[in-house]
Amino acid sequence: MTARILRHADRVPTPWLNGGGLTREVARSQAGDACAPGDGSGRPGPGLNWRVSVADVDRPGPFSSLPGVDRVIVLVDGSGLVLSVDGREQVLERLVPFAFSGDAVTTCGLRAGPSRDLNVMTARGRVSATVEILAVAGRRDMSADDGEELLVVAATDGLVASEPPAAALARLDALAGPGVAVEGEGTVFVVRLRALR
Repeated sequence: MTARILRHADRVPTPWLNGGGLTREVARSQAGDACAPGDGSGRPGPGLNWRVSVADVDRPGPFSSLPGVDRVIVLVDGSGLVLSVDGREQVLERLVPFAFSGDAVTTCGLRAGPSRDLNVMTARGRVSATVEILAVAGRRDMSADDGEELLVVAATDGLVASEPPAAALARLDALAGPGVAVEGEGTVFVVRLRALR
């Protein structure tokens, strides 16, 4: 089955409720639904299974409280994003995933101007997520295991979706499907979303 391409250029930017940045939703799954492209709502919503988005952070401030949601965040651009999670400071390093609870009181600070990050949110007890950073040199084939959904996001330019018809991937374009193949020289985020029940 050919992977679907979800273009970053097609994503609708939605302002944060606190005005501190913009979110562009990559894809989501609500209870009873399979993976669907982002709908631009900007909020996880009731019945969330999982949600993957890209956020532009323009100013320091609080994160929304998301009870019952587990989160993974990866700094994509910028060098000064600092989270305070229940009072514990965490400096985010570029392309290094950081997991935390949506229940936690979380604020972010900016040390060196605006930043951009990839966010993965999952319903605790229903879905778990892993985010892996993979280098691509040549061709890389990836497939979902049983009970998983697979989303591969281009972290860099220089990549092509291999399956016919081949298509160039812009930075932050995503591929969704049970099997994904990319080629070229670059880096991807591999997001695996596993149903727990």
